[in-house]
Amino acid sequence: MKKMLRMAARSCGVWRLGCVYLPALLIVLSGQLVWGKVTGPCVNCHTMHNSQNGSSVVDVDIGIQPALTTTDCVGCHSNDTATIKDLGGGSRVPIVYTTSEPSLTPGAENSMLAGGNFYWVVGDQTKGHNVYGISPEADSVLTKAPGGMAGGGGSSPCHDCHGSLATPKSGCKGCHLPAHHADDSGVVVDAEHGSYRFLGDIMAAENPGGPAPGGPYGLKGIEDPDWEQTVSSSDHNVYSGTTDLYQQSLGAPPIVDTIGQMCAGCHGDFHDAMNTGQDGGGNSVSGAWIRHPSDVIIPDSGEYAFYTEYNPLAPVAKVGIDAGMENAPTVTPGTDVVTCISCHRPHGSPYPDMLRWNYDSCQAGAESNECGCFVCHTKKDD
Repeated sequence: MKKMLRMAARSCGVWRLGCVYLPALLIVLSGQLVWGKVTGPCVNCHTMHNSQNGSSVVDVDIGIQPALTTTDCVGCHSNDTATIKDLGGGSRVPIVYTTSEPSLTPGAENSMLAGGNFYWVVGDQTKGHNVYGISPEADSVLTKAPGGMAGGGGSSPCHDCHGSLATPKSGCKGCHLPAHHADDSGVVVDAEHGSYRFLGDIMAAENPGGPAPGGPYGLKGIEDPDWEQTVSSSDHNVYSGTTDLYQQSLGAPPIVDTIGQMCAGCHGDFHDAMNTGQDGGGNSVSGAWIRHPSDVIIPDSGEYAFYTEYNPLAPVAKVGIDAGMENAPTVTPGTDVVTCISCHRPHGSPYPDMLRWNYDSCQAGAESNECGCFVCHTKKDD
């Protein structure tokens, strides 16, 4: 059977018939079908011999690509305007970098997706992550990631991964571990199924069995079908959160599956002991009021208790997500947690520091529907 599958795959590439025919063969041979993330013709992403009509298929500027892919991460996930690219045959690609300014209106063809858009960082490095292949240069102001871990700055050998995403060794793969053909058919995607948005631990992937044996390591989450091009309180991603304290150690990376873990890899000092009874000392006065708490429980008292309807302007994470939580329209103070992406879009936004809203327009005592601070601090705009 393996030989027949190899022949079928070879046919797909050489005669450019497309993998759209392969699932039917799989059903006949095995009686079972396990879908992967990518569907559609193989030719949408792969080339067999890098030659068509006398010309190279792969752009010479990006060089050799793994798995016979026709372009790199940036090339595939970039577009002129639309933020979802349809390659045909069921292949849909979320776009994270457009050459024209994205819309801020949810549902528009060119509205930015959940992670934001790198469009703005090209012209203003304060408005997104400087990522190799997109940003024209590394950050000219910061020498390492804000809140960076020890050893993550300057000429440190850790800098390329923990200090900047603007180097050839980091770039997109500083955060993402592509697993396009993993079986992600379940509602909840985790490390066993390619990880949520392919976010995972590059060190664990490249060094099996170390530095923290036991993996695999990757994020857990429930993904919105259109990556939040349309978004509302009942139409959104569901993020996995934690209240555990991250331990900074080059020899023992955190073994958790939450969205905050990803950020802590470079911004570890923004996580401190702030939850009651948390290992590490509990409410740390030294950390609580010099930076906004992250991975901290939303209090179920005072003004915070009124944040009960999910607001995608300031999303929160849930501890222990499971099937049945899709598009969860409610927030539960006392158990749900504030995380890094409650305030920031990891790719970029039109606002400084990749914020989800214009912080300069937030004015206590004056109603502002576009100030995310008031989503949790519900009484400040009364």
